[in-house]
Amino acid sequence: MDKVTGKLTLSFVVGFSVVHCLAALVTVIRVVHRKKRQQLWWDDLFASIASFATLFLTGTTVAAYLMPEGGYPYAGRAFLFWIGLFLTPTVIWSGRVAVLNTIAYYLPPDAYPARLTTIWSSLGFAIAWIATLISKIFVSGLPIRAIPQPPFSKAATIFGLVLNLLGTAWLIGWPAYLLVKLSLGKSYQRLILTCFVFTTTLGAWDIWHAINTQNTSPYLFYSSHLELLFSVLVANVGWFVAVLVGLQPHKSQVEVSSDSGSR
Repeated sequence: MDKVTGKLTLSFVVGFSVVHCLAALVTVIRVVHRKKRQQLWWDDLFASIASFATLFLTGTTVAAYLMPEGGYPYAGRAFLFWIGLFLTPTVIWSGRVAVLNTIAYYLPPDAYPARLTTIWSSLGFAIAWIATLISKIFVSGLPIRAIPQPPFSKAATIFGLVLNLLGTAWLIGWPAYLLVKLSLGKSYQRLILTCFVFTTTLGAWDIWHAINTQNTSPYLFYSSHLELLFSVLVANVGWFVAVLVGLQPHKSQVEVSSDSGSR
């Protein structure tokens, strides 16, 4: 993206399109892997939603780059704006719901209360997801415009940021609590640590993107796409680590073998 004119560049569009497609490919591999083993669960659904929405947003970015000299018709511009506004939190929150359900999926049967709490917290995230979508309607305050224009509502931005930070804090704190409370093995420690790193990074992108939104920064598209990218990665990272270290769903023995615990 050109930092002076604020226009999309070919390298930006191609670069992020390729990266988003690769991230979505990870989800496809994940679903195929689970399906072959008859292990499909809710986390696969939400990871798929995050990936599909990201690919759709990538398409809108390409459409924005290919915009003709006179621009798209008014209805087309409104569609591109609102679809981006609604699908962005969809990617972010579906990714978070996915990682919570992944944690619940791998918790052993004797950790049923913790597993139930994890599932209920994912429901809370779904409510936050809906609340965020509603707040987006008032992104330019009142009256609601067909195509909102800056300055954008600080209240709506702060509301979304607070929910994002609370969600990130829970994703960091709750798995860490499970790690200490349940005295899980090394494989779970690696799973929790990886989730911690990725969710912390996602929180940093949340803050950066909120600042760029308020300042109409030339880095707005960068922060937006990085936030989307890490949301898809967060959705899949739990599954990837679980496969890597050999964790199995709903097993009373967390460490599948002594080899998996010593990797």
